[in-house]
Amino acid sequence: MYDYNDNPEGLNVNELVLQYEGMLASGNTVFLDSDAFQDLIDYYEEQFEYPKALQAIEHALVNYPFSAVFHIRKAQLLLEEDRIDDANSALNFAKLYEPTNVDVILTEVEILHQSLDFDAALNMLDNALDFADKNDLEDVYMLEASIHESREDYEASFKSLVKVLRYNPNNEMAYSRLWMCMELTENYEAGINTSLEIIDREPYSYWAWYNLGHAYTHLGLYEKALEAYDYTIVINEHFEFAYRDVIACLFRLENFELAKRYVEDYKAIFEADAEVMLWEGECYEYSGEFEKARKIYAEALKRDQMDGRLHYRIGVCYASEEKWKAALKALESAYRQNKESEEFCIALAEVYNQLDETELAYTFYKKAIIIAPEEPITWISYLEFLIDNEDYEVAFETLEDARKYSNDILFDFCEVALNYLNGHRQEAKIQLILLLEDGHNASKLFEIAPELEEDAEIKKIIFSFSNNN
Repeated sequence: MYDYNDNPEGLNVNELVLQYEGMLASGNTVFLDSDAFQDLIDYYEEQFEYPKALQAIEHALVNYPFSAVFHIRKAQLLLEEDRIDDANSALNFAKLYEPTNVDVILTEVEILHQSLDFDAALNMLDNALDFADKNDLEDVYMLEASIHESREDYEASFKSLVKVLRYNPNNEMAYSRLWMCMELTENYEAGINTSLEIIDREPYSYWAWYNLGHAYTHLGLYEKALEAYDYTIVINEHFEFAYRDVIACLFRLENFELAKRYVEDYKAIFEADAEVMLWEGECYEYSGEFEKARKIYAEALKRDQMDGRLHYRIGVCYASEEKWKAALKALESAYRQNKESEEFCIALAEVYNQLDETELAYTFYKKAIIIAPEEPITWISYLEFLIDNEDYEVAFETLEDARKYSNDILFDFCEVALNYLNGHRQEAKIQLILLLEDGHNASKLFEIAPELEEDAEIKKIIFSFSNNN
């Protein structure tokens, strides 16, 4: 028999489980201290062994039939198994013994929540506040947030989670769900204000710094995001998510050297997966070290194919070095893994064009447009190809189709290029002047038609416009 009085040191939980399961196997009567039963229930629940946890509760209730605690635990475990009616029956016993126990009220709220009776659940939560002390408020507001979340009222859920964090600025679940609400409502300003408020009270809350970085990232404030992520890592150097996000942020800032350093820091602490190795390879690729990048991508392939992304990057590296046949082989491998990527199709089309496989190039440009007609880059890539091949008639038709999906300014520069190269120079020059007057940069024109950068008339217009401004 387990008895803490006979064992002042206390058995550890593994010893307790062995002793308890030995009693069950031998058919002996199970009599344990109530705290021991609690430890057993906790253990089985943490192992997701709910039938065993419920069995332990039944033995506990034989010993302590008037204990509201065990009736509450039984109701909560039955809820975990979606046995709502059984949970309600178990809770009725707890209500007999301790009707104003906050845990009784919160468990009934959860039963109403799972029964989708949200209004009743929220009303009962208001009643819980009459009996709750300060230590209960975190649980009350966390449950309130869950109910609002189930109603898809994410603004209300956000407000409840803020209350949770005022009571416990270290509640990781609240931070995680707060971020979800921020994303769903796109209220990043509120996220920033909340994070700063928490940081002001709890400057070493790495989760608050992390959420702050997320909010800044979504607003395009990458320098501020980088600073927030840095604080996150300084406070908790083992917070893996922060490393991943700081690397992504540095890619946005095109600071590949610093991104490379963070990748190295990551690898020194954590085991690098294929995605981290992809980032590492991209650092070298964007710095022009194509061979080094390819070796890293090849090593990453041993861990994961990543739906063709690694083969795609290997192909892009070869293309950057004008090794077209090797690029084609890699890109074909990428395409076989994911035939619905417009990126892969565009890359294949460009390589086929370089290999004078014009018909195949047409095919893959058109497929890219079918996959992602809302993406201007798919149309621009095809239009550049048509301009390069002096297929102006098809290009004009394609431009008209493209504008049905987007009004991207690049299409206006594309029209300038098409008119100029097709002999409508006066019209093209007027269009270019209007674009420059609106503050657009002529470099966009040269991205589409590089040959125009050395054209005397175009240079004169740009020079004249620069002098006048």
